[in-house]
Amino acid sequence: MTPLSPLPYSGYFSDSETYVESLLDFAASSDIFQILCGGVHILDFFTREPDLYASVLPRSWREWFQEWDVEDVLDLLMREDLDQFATLPQDIAAEGQQNQELSLTEVSWRGGRSPPTSLLRYIRDIRKHLLRRDFQIPATSGPECSMQGNLTRKIAVGMKPKKIHEVLNFSRYVDKLASEISRDAPSEITHLVDFGSGQNYLGRALASHPYHRHIVAVESKRHNIEGAKSMDVTARLAEKEKLMRHKREYRKYRSRKDLSDSGGEALDGCSTTLGDFPEQPDAKAATGAMARSSFREAEIIHLNHEGKGSIQYIEHMIDGGDLSPVAQQIEGISRVADHRNTAGPAEGRTLVGCDGLNSSDNDQGLEKHLSPGGDVCRDEPLDDPKAVNGGSRTIPHQQCHADIPATPSPPQSLMIISLHSCGNLVHHALRSLILTPSVTAVAVVGCCYNLMTERLGPPTYKLPTLRPRPNPRVVATSAACDPAGFPMSERLSTYSHKHGQGIRLNITARMMAVQAPQNWTPADSADFFTRHFFRALLQRIFLDRGVVSAPSAPGDIVGGSPANPDAMGTEPIIIGSLRKACYSSFPSYVRGAVAKLSANDPVRGPVIASLMSGLTDDDIAAYHARYLPRKRDLSVVWSLMAFSAGVVEAIIVLDRWLFLKEQQHVVKDAWVETVFDYRQSPRNFVVVGIKERKAAALAL
Repeated sequence: MTPLSPLPYSGYFSDSETYVESLLDFAASSDIFQILCGGVHILDFFTREPDLYASVLPRSWREWFQEWDVEDVLDLLMREDLDQFATLPQDIAAEGQQNQELSLTEVSWRGGRSPPTSLLRYIRDIRKHLLRRDFQIPATSGPECSMQGNLTRKIAVGMKPKKIHEVLNFSRYVDKLASEISRDAPSEITHLVDFGSGQNYLGRALASHPYHRHIVAVESKRHNIEGAKSMDVTARLAEKEKLMRHKREYRKYRSRKDLSDSGGEALDGCSTTLGDFPEQPDAKAATGAMARSSFREAEIIHLNHEGKGSIQYIEHMIDGGDLSPVAQQIEGISRVADHRNTAGPAEGRTLVGCDGLNSSDNDQGLEKHLSPGGDVCRDEPLDDPKAVNGGSRTIPHQQCHADIPATPSPPQSLMIISLHSCGNLVHHALRSLILTPSVTAVAVVGCCYNLMTERLGPPTYKLPTLRPRPNPRVVATSAACDPAGFPMSERLSTYSHKHGQGIRLNITARMMAVQAPQNWTPADSADFFTRHFFRALLQRIFLDRGVVSAPSAPGDIVGGSPANPDAMGTEPIIIGSLRKACYSSFPSYVRGAVAKLSANDPVRGPVIASLMSGLTDDDIAAYHARYLPRKRDLSVVWSLMAFSAGVVEAIIVLDRWLFLKEQQHVVKDAWVETVFDYRQSPRNFVVVGIKERKAAALAL
């Protein structure tokens, strides 16, 4: 179960502690790394004097870059074997010697001059501190091999190839992990709790054949839950609600309703029988009202049926590691008796979920079923087409009676899972292992690092380039001091270095960490570079036209701050995506961006439109011609930023692992490994934590 190494570090390091110390030392001491990861922003490329390219990169690097295409630079950064170059002496990196270069004229590269030694050293440092992303699908044998090879068509409904790859591999991984934990733990894993389940692709796969797991899908957005339940129907895991009317009684109801509407005898008060049809547009509303009252207890019943899976949807906003509100709902379900009526539902009658009721013309059987003296429990495999969606969760069902004595259910043992949960949601999942007694293990894959908050206060900037941009979002996030933010571990929070104490990653660095440069094709690269060039050049026009403000000090950065906060507010100017046609030329881009800002922002839109008025296509073309020779410089810097940001992701993943390792009184084991192919899904690291057996036993 546990991999040979708790972290997938490179073979350069002998153990995890050596890797951790080297990574933190590099991140805190390398000025060029700090500048490329958080110290510069692409919007500032054409708005600074002196030029950003010249002020950030050493002269020897710039001179060498001028001789090569950007694709060659990308190959050197990520793919070229560096062993072909001479070994670099250790003392060249000493302070004050950064610009000294060794003569490597005896070594050529691709028929040209060899890269500068300091550039090669930087590339080596980045590469050796990246976490390895190798992934191999675990070999299976026996009947499981054919069962787990692919998702069935009905389970894969709505998934793109990337999502299919993720769900297929992560569901296999989670099932195997849960089974191995159950063998060693005091109690087997009873439920898999999916944090931020979204459309519940993962839960749907794990609840179905061949896994048959019991899933608790926790999601804060109601429309996502409704969408997931709709997909359950499409996947034939749940039956679509059917409205069945007693035609004769319904005709009577309609005739009386028409009479009432025309001024005749008023309709009597509502009755509790289906045939009376209370004053509602149709029988569905009456049916729903009875179902909500008669099935009130059924809404909290979720019985474990051996060998079959189930899904329970819970609408809940996760804002901390204490999962008591979620666990209590699951506990309330598990405490209800698991009594099954072997006779099954009466002939001619079908039971359904909380929001509706299917019936036949057998009104006597229906009224008997809904009588005050009886109760309804539902316990049916999810794979059965009769299973339906409840009001806020999908709950299997079957008839039972209240006069049967209750039997306590086994204690719960929860495993938190998450497939690409954004920002702090991963932090909450990891803390739930510590704060929630019934949580036995966690296995989470994160993404969207830019949505994490920051735990530490603003740092003391030694380098002018690292000063915070006058961007309210950047300033606010760094000053928030959110205890749930990054870094989680005390190791990173208290790490001492030349700039102060604590490892800090601002939002610019974290946004770059979600890049996947190893997956870039030449066409992808050209597209990225064109888009970034257009946006950076538009920022130059914004500066010249007074839309954004000029730097207030020589070392400050523009970064999108509005020039007139009183008239335009303090939020940075964000354009977002535009129509594909807008990227056909720079004038089209400028017109499209200004039109979008003018139309979508009722406060700032008129101000921007006024400031940009009078700008002709010839003026825009002149800007493009003037700055086009520097597009290549921007592309080189962006490539270096994306390449270096792999270390930022390594720091974030390391911090989460260290947090679990620091909880020695609770956590038995913790590790990080890859669960996806990087080419299919770049965010492919899963962080796993398993609770101590004693702690788990006490919780049970």
